Amino acid sequence: MLKKLFATAIAIALVCGGLISEASAQSSKVQVKADTVNVRSGPSTSSRVVSTVSKGAVATVVSREGEWAKLKFSDGKTGYVRRDLLTTANSTATQASNSTSRVAIKGSTVNVRSAASATSSVVRTATQGTIATVVRREGEWARLRFSDGKEGYVRRDLLTSNLSTQASNAAPSRVAIKSEVVNVRRGPGTNSGVMTTVRKGTVATVLGTDGEWARLQFAGGTVGWVRRDLLTSNLSTVAANSGPEKVVTKADNVIVRASASTSSRQVAKVARDTVATVMSRENGWTKVRFPGGTVGFIRNDLLASAPSDGKPTHSTAGEKINYISTALVKVNANNVAVRKSASTTGQKVTQVDRGTVATILDRQGAWYRVRFEHGTVGFVRGDLLNPFTRTGSGSRTASSAYVASKSAPKLAINPNDLRVVAEAKKMLGTPYVFASSTTRGVDCSGLVHYLYRTFEGVTLPRTSRDMASAGVAVSRENVSPGDLLFFHTRGSSRINHVGIYIGGGKFIHSSSSAGRVVVGDTNGGYYQTRLAAIRRVKSTLKKVDGGTSTAPKPAAEKPKEPAAKPTEPATEPTKDSSDGANSSGDGE
Repeated sequence: MLKKLFATAIAIALVCGGLISEASAQSSKVQVKADTVNVRSGPSTSSRVVSTVSKGAVATVVSREGEWAKLKFSDGKTGYVRRDLLTTANSTATQASNSTSRVAIKGSTVNVRSAASATSSVVRTATQGTIATVVRREGEWARLRFSDGKEGYVRRDLLTSNLSTQASNAAPSRVAIKSEVVNVRRGPGTNSGVMTTVRKGTVATVLGTDGEWARLQFAGGTVGWVRRDLLTSNLSTVAANSGPEKVVTKADNVIVRASASTSSRQVAKVARDTVATVMSRENGWTKVRFPGGTVGFIRNDLLASAPSDGKPTHSTAGEKINYISTALVKVNANNVAVRKSASTTGQKVTQVDRGTVATILDRQGAWYRVRFEHGTVGFVRGDLLNPFTRTGSGSRTASSAYVASKSAPKLAINPNDLRVVAEAKKMLGTPYVFASSTTRGVDCSGLVHYLYRTFEGVTLPRTSRDMASAGVAVSRENVSPGDLLFFHTRGSSRINHVGIYIGGGKFIHSSSSAGRVVVGDTNGGYYQTRLAAIRRVKSTLKKVDGGTSTAPKPAAEKPKEPAAKPTEPATEPTKDSSDGANSSGDGE
């Protein structure tokens, strides 16, 4: 009985020992010791080769079948390798294998394919110096995983494991646009939306490629796709072919700062789709110059590339802009939605049909903010509007554009004697800076506010609209130097611009279209038909010599003058913008 129990115990021990040995064998690590070894689908040289592995590759033994071992590799794939081509992996080798191998592209531009074959489709391209992780090797091909997580096959002779020169090799290549005008798209295909257009000679950095398309980064940070056949790596003719690099703001009320930091002083605040010239780029910011000379820094993510002629064909939202220069527009389709905001997702205010006439109040990208004759205000997309000008007896002459029923008397003043006029002339050439009222830069009401506060001791309201309620009304016939001239330059009766009269029909104002303080003329042209009101803040103004001007006592009554409506289309390509003092939003 004892002998039988002893024999049973021995048998159990042998079985358990075998199981332990087998379990140990199955969990052991081995290392490839030959230069290149085939991994097969079965334990035979006649079995299909599923991949190849290089010397030093480490795998886990799943099982042993005669002279073959079934292995599991780090990517989860399994296959059979002859056991004489393997050696027990030491801890150092295992650690080295566990740290995934990385390679760099050593060809200038290399195709990445869907399978380990030169006949398989190209899924993308990679440029010299691009680094990727080796997922596995299959013969003369390697399956790579790139930084964006996508995988594909590259011929192994186009790769190098020497990453020491990566920094120099991987410097992003630069290309130039070689066609006159080229679309920049949101994705690699003609079915992708157009973000903007760029002109011949525009330089960009190649971020990557996808088939026949290249992903580019332009000045100011805009990133988009361009067809590769429209690009050239020859930059020698760029200077001759391209003007200064231009960018356009792609948000409302974008802050322009004194240096490349959100904590730096605010220089100005500009509207969406404002174009500027690139001066330099640093640390995620672009230094730009606006028309008239204002210079400052804007964050790259608030800018998009603009054509070198400074007139984008598409808004920053990708919609084509229909530029309209007339004050009035006519709807060109039926059932057109009028929306609360400049977007197809904006709340619908009303619906209008073909032929409906409206007044342009503002443009935001590809949309126009308009007021209809029954008073409704809203946004309509520009491609649904046509320019319109009233003709015949319904139009009014320039002389009737502004009439004051009651007026303060004309003052017998020599403009050269007035301190406020002399100081206004000293401001000529000062940059137009939105929402500013200092000698470093002013907008229209900022100029008048600064002059009257500093030299007359009068603090006026900060916006032209509110400023127009100060003082007393003056007729055209009685306008005198020092009076304030108010205009509506956006096609509506709402006042949005102001200047100071200097005599002879001329006035000094800060013009957004000129980009600086300039002299305007009410004797004819653009401003003659847009004069909305004239106001006299003081009847006695300080003289240059320290005295005061004398004048008849102004009328005590402050009558309301009727609001003037637009009569003719604008003759200037751009309109003066309204004051910025009450603007909201930051853009940063």
